[in-house]
Amino acid sequence: QRAQIRPASSHPSIAEVEGALTARRVARLGSAGAAQPEDEAALSAALTRTEHELTALRKAAPIGRLVDHLALRPLEVEVLVIAMAPHVDGALAEIFSVLRGPGGGRRGVDLTLVAQLCRLKRADRVALLDAVDPDRPLVRWQLIEVLSAEALESFGSLTHRAIRPSFDVLSGLCGRGQLAPELSRCVTILQGTATLDDLELEERQREEISTLCQAMRAHAEQPRAVRPPWLLLWGATGVGKKTVAAKLAAYAGRPLVVFNPAVLDRGTFDDLFRRAEREAIIRGAVLYVGPLVPELLAEGGRELLRRLFDYQGPLVMGVDTMEPPRLKAQHPVQELGLRIPPEPVPARLWGSV
Repeated sequence: QRAQIRPASSHPSIAEVEGALTARRVARLGSAGAAQPEDEAALSAALTRTEHELTALRKAAPIGRLVDHLALRPLEVEVLVIAMAPHVDGALAEIFSVLRGPGGGRRGVDLTLVAQLCRLKRADRVALLDAVDPDRPLVRWQLIEVLSAEALESFGSLTHRAIRPSFDVLSGLCGRGQLAPELSRCVTILQGTATLDDLELEERQREEISTLCQAMRAHAEQPRAVRPPWLLLWGATGVGKKTVAAKLAAYAGRPLVVFNPAVLDRGTFDDLFRRAEREAIIRGAVLYVGPLVPELLAEGGRELLRRLFDYQGPLVMGVDTMEPPRLKAQHPVQELGLRIPPEPVPARLWGSV
């Protein structure tokens, strides 16, 4: 089995791969640095030190947050990283092509290539099939796109179906802050500050918002497995629901991804709503959905809740209404009405202009 997965040392592909890696190393380090032999003990110590330093950095990086929020398994992380690799570094595409070998009808990255690179045994190769399970996060949240089961390669083996990352995931995990053009129509990203001192509020309203802010901060320190209650902010149009939501997200140490369903038509709503949820997951953000249109609130919010059934992240909903809406949700929902401030508050605002 090992002979089938790993080519023999005399195989021409080994020399070709080693030559490509040597050329890349010489280009980065220079011929003088590449010519010096490396001390194995020193190299091992350097790798251990670097691995220790990278642990905290991985958790703070976009892919670390993604793994944490979606509870990805180690093999699923390997599939995602290897699928991304040739798109980030084009030279790896040539190396992967050499490893696949000539013929066979295989294209791009597939599970067989992942098993070959990771030198997986039979049990791990079977577990690797979870990566293309429609009920697992990689496919369910469209982090990767898998070649159709009706394609020619799929009839040879399920592990020969080509895999590639979606463009939104590739952009987000590489640290790009821009949104896709389609998403920018209905999604914005806000970064609030964790203080209420810059808001003019009546005292009772300030206490209510402060209580929620402290609850968001406390929940951010708990394990990810504990899901926070959904927050429902309601009040008159322009009363400051998005501003308060940005403050709540800041107290949790997160940005706010704002999704506005009112600007979309029925044909594009489901796809862009799903992509907005995924964007919040990739960025480790709080998702704000609002203002909620009447169609989403009908029958106890059935249409809205149907689209949120598997969303695990923190969520804030905003409704432009003078009375609290009624949602028939199985998940806990905490409501907060934002009232129009009394006369002294607008007077102070005008005085500060």
